[in-house]
Amino acid sequence: MKLKKFPKIPKGVKIAYNVLERLVRIVFLLLLCYAVIFTVGVTWGAWQGYKKINAFLDEVKVLRTENPVQTNYMQVMQDTMEGELKHIYVPLDSINPWLVKAVLAAEDAGFYYHPGVDVRAIAEAMDMN
Repeated sequence: MKLKKFPKIPKGVKIAYNVLERLVRIVFLLLLCYAVIFTVGVTWGAWQGYKKINAFLDEVKVLRTENPVQTNYMQVMQDTMEGELKHIYVPLDSINPWLVKAVLAAEDAGFYYHPGVDVRAIAEAMDMN
C-alpha cells in the first residue's frame, strides 16, 4: 500500500509559519519572565512585611518577662522637652482595667507583692542617695 504524498508547502507560507512560531515563542518567554519576576517581587514583599511584623512582635514579647528600664513618660521628663504635655484627667472608671494594670506593672513591678509600701525599694533609694 502506497502512502499518499502531500503537496509541497510553498516557500512563502513556510517563512510565515516560522516567523509566527518564533513570535509565539518570544511572547511565551516574555510572559514566563514576567511571571517569574512578579512571583519573586511578591515573595520579597511578603518576606519584608513578615520581618517588620515579627521584629515588632519580638519587642513586645520581651515585656512579658521584663519591665522596661524607663517608661515613655520618664524619657520625656529626662530629655529636653520640645513641646508640652497636655494632661486630660478622666475618672478611673472610664479607663480600661487592663491599661491600669499595665501602667502599674511598668511603674512598680512589685505592686501586687507588697502591702502598698515597697520597703526594699525605699531602702535601695536611700542607699543610692
